[in-house]
Amino acid sequence: MVYLLEQTTSLFLLVAPALRREIDAPLSVMSNIKIAHSVSRRHGRSCRARVGVTNAMILLVGLALYAAAGVVIAVAFAVFGVTRVQPMPVSVGARVLIVPGAAALWPYVLVRWLKSIR
Repeated sequence: MVYLLEQTTSLFLLVAPALRREIDAPLSVMSNIKIAHSVSRRHGRSCRARVGVTNAMILLVGLALYAAAGVVIAVAFAVFGVTRVQPMPVSVGARVLIVPGAAALWPYVLVRWLKSIR
């Protein structure tokens, strides 16, 4: 038992200074960006590599907007529009099942819903 306690104490004494530095001097966001920039310059990479990240962010934001619009239109369609497109009564369970498909295919659902209003 004493040996295990001695080993744990020596391990803590080795790790403690590194942990203490992390706690005492946290890096700010700007210093992280400067470090990443300097590292990329040292290895011959330019900031042009970040263009791919920007394009990916634009794609992800577009996908999030598509999904958000899909959820809004799908819920509205399940509550109000199903009976207009299909003149038969629809149960609550069927409406719940319609929501995921309507969210994914919301442009088609919206066109069908708008055509049925006319």
